[in-house]
Amino acid sequence: MRNPYLLMVGIFLFAIVAETYRPATHAMIADVTPPEKRSDAFGLMYVAVNLGFAIAAGVGGLLAESSFRLLFWIDAATCGSFGLLLLLTVPETRRAGEPDDGSIKAQDNAVEEPRNGALPSESDAARPTPGRLAALLDLAAYRRIVSHGDFIVFCAANVLLAILFMQSVGALPLSMTRVGLGKSDFGQVVMLNGLMICLLQLGITKLVVPRRRSRMLIAASLLVGFGFFLNAPATLPWHFAISIVVWTIGEMMQAPLVFSVASTFAPAELRGRYMGFLSMSFSIATVVGPATGGLLLERLGPFGVWGGCLAVGIGAALLFARIAGAIDAENAEERAERERREREAGSSDSDAATIARSQADRGLSASFLPNETQASGSDSESLRSQFPQKIASISADE
Repeated sequence: MRNPYLLMVGIFLFAIVAETYRPATHAMIADVTPPEKRSDAFGLMYVAVNLGFAIAAGVGGLLAESSFRLLFWIDAATCGSFGLLLLLTVPETRRAGEPDDGSIKAQDNAVEEPRNGALPSESDAARPTPGRLAALLDLAAYRRIVSHGDFIVFCAANVLLAILFMQSVGALPLSMTRVGLGKSDFGQVVMLNGLMICLLQLGITKLVVPRRRSRMLIAASLLVGFGFFLNAPATLPWHFAISIVVWTIGEMMQAPLVFSVASTFAPAELRGRYMGFLSMSFSIATVVGPATGGLLLERLGPFGVWGGCLAVGIGAALLFARIAGAIDAENAEERAERERREREAGSSDSDAATIARSQADRGLSASFLPNETQASGSDSESLRSQFPQKIASISADE
């Protein structure tokens, strides 16, 4: 395309479909993993995405220098390969008890529990299951999501965090250009973000997951805000690299928790829609973040835009703190999984106690009776003579 208006049409069509896989992907991960493993699973997915980002930053730059057309053809080929891979190898993960059309009506044998403030309406159970188009336009499902106050606050906090991350492609390259750094400097510095995530994300996830999720999200928000603030006095590539190291650590702390927490907010039959609603927060940040960062940099200078990032990070932390109880609360699925593990642990303890008692009983019997070899032959007389003495000794002890 060479016509700018056709290019805008192409970008618009691309934008419609580019993110449609993401809510389904996050719902599938939640479908196939138990609650206690979801943060690990989302962390692993984040590593995969950023591995692609780290490779694309280098390979894409080389391709763009020779031919943008070749870059677009290769990009189309990788996307098509991804679609074929899903089609041929990945089965449907929607649970049998959930309706196919995505409506909020559960099956007759399913019992829906309120989850962290998301209360089902009384009319939902009596309403017939709509068709696919009707389900798409089913406003009751969206009203239910919008009325889930804790989840909306959670999404608002994520909008603020995502606006900060958007400065890595918004205000950051502009700020580096202002101090005389070139495109190669920017590419190398930004690649550090993807490489850190590929190398450290799984380890960070292991450290973060056992701790209270609300505290980790609050700490991550403050760390991301402070990390971007470090760009304010930066003039050399390694100055900007230090900033990226700091806010990338915060990014790695929050990344495995965001979608895991959202999956606990969401009822199973609305999980895809909840994930889609959460994904909208990143889309909002994509629209607002770069434009706002560039405007602040132009009007207020580096300290204006990066000081604003610190304030936004503090705002996100305050929103997470406001709903800390809901973030840390277990939903019905998590409670059921925890109770199942406790029952299994209790059963294992009971089995161990039974085995121990059995071994003790056998040991006591062995103290009464010698083994078969000892009891054979001439030892039988000794056995008959010792047995009354054993009984008398035990009676005396009692």
